[in-house]
Order: sequence, then C-alpha cells, then structure tokens
Amino acid sequence: MKFGASMALLILLSTAGGGLRKAAADTADELSQSVARIDLLLSTWQFHAARKLAQRLLASHPDLPAVQMAAAWVKFHFAEHREAGELLERALAAFGRRAERDQRSRLIRNAARISQEWERETSPDGSAVVLRRAGADEILVPYLFETVAKTIKVVGEDLGHQPELPILVEVLPDSAALADLTGLTEEEIATSGTIAVCKYGRLMITSPRATLQGYG
Repeated sequence: MKFGASMALLILLSTAGGGLRKAAADTADELSQSVARIDLLLSTWQFHAARKLAQRLLASHPDLPAVQMAAAWVKFHFAEHREAGELLERALAAFGRRAERDQRSRLIRNAARISQEWERETSPDGSAVVLRRAGADEILVPYLFETVAKTIKVVGEDLGHQPELPILVEVLPDSAALADLTGLTEEEIATSGTIAVCKYGRLMITSPRATLQGYG
C-alpha cells in the first residue's frame, strides 16, 4: 500500500472543520505530492535529495502520520534505524494494522531490532561508514574501508561518476538478518549463495563468521 494522497487527505480533513476543509484539502494534495516525490527520489537512488525533502516535511508537519512514515523510510536508507523505528511506531499508531503489513514497515522494524547494539565507524577519509555488532567483526572494518575507497577510485574513473558519500556498509550476523533487511527469503539466499546485497542505499554483507569456511 502507498501512504499518499488519500491517507494524507483523510488525516488532515479529520482535524479540519467548516471553512478550513478547502485549505486542508489543498495542503493534503501538496503533501501527498511531496511524499510521492520522496518515494521517486529513493527509487532512483537520489538519497540525499530525498533526505532534504523529508526533513522539511517533518519539520513543518511532525505529527502527520504520512510524513512520519515517509521520513522513517528515508532514515532506513541512511541506516538510522533507531530513529526510523521510532517514527514508524508513531505512524502506525494512527494508520493501524493495515499499515503493519506493508513491506516498508516490516523492513524498518526488522532493522531497528537487529541494529540495537550496533557500533558505527567512519573511515578516516569519510568515504565509508561501517555498522556492525561489537566483537570479532571489528577486524573487518579496515578492510572494508580500504575496499570502498579503492572501488570508488577505480570504478569511479571507469564510469566517470563519483557517488555521494559516505558509502554505508552493514555487517550482518547471519543470513536470517540479510533476509530480514532485504526482503529476500532465507531459501533464496541459501540456494543462490548470496552473502551481500546492495539495496536501499546500503551494502549489506553477511559476516564471514556465519559461513562454514568464511569467504574470499
């Protein structure tokens, strides 16, 4: 389901009366277009533009559930999972059970749960941010920093394009977590041998600890 024009209009009109209804309807239409614009920007990997628009909407309409949902979805793309989860729960309190079945709701909730005790590290040059559980996966961090920096340089030169920085890398504890954060099933991951997915503006990799013999 999409939390667009009809839902925004319903929420606004429920708080408007008499002569305010026309203005409320106009505002709802503008907001629904902005929410749809955020979805378009995210789907075309224009993440920072989506973030700026979501921030403006949330600042001007912090209590509107459709805006809260849109802002939560943006924060999910930036691996700001705790904040995304909080915004989601506020939106779901108004939207109800139907919204809980939306895939975005499941992904945001899964990410908030899985990332509760994650640590965040930024590379010295600011090109990469690695999010991971405390413990042995710390050993991967410098290698990930180096790999991201080299990839940006080599592939960027080949394609004549430099991505917006930083690149977000999440080290996930197992294939179940990879499934929970990507929408893939564990069977699809197992049968394809998938250990990494680039989706939702982030690179998500399964920790080599979760595989029988690690990986190259």
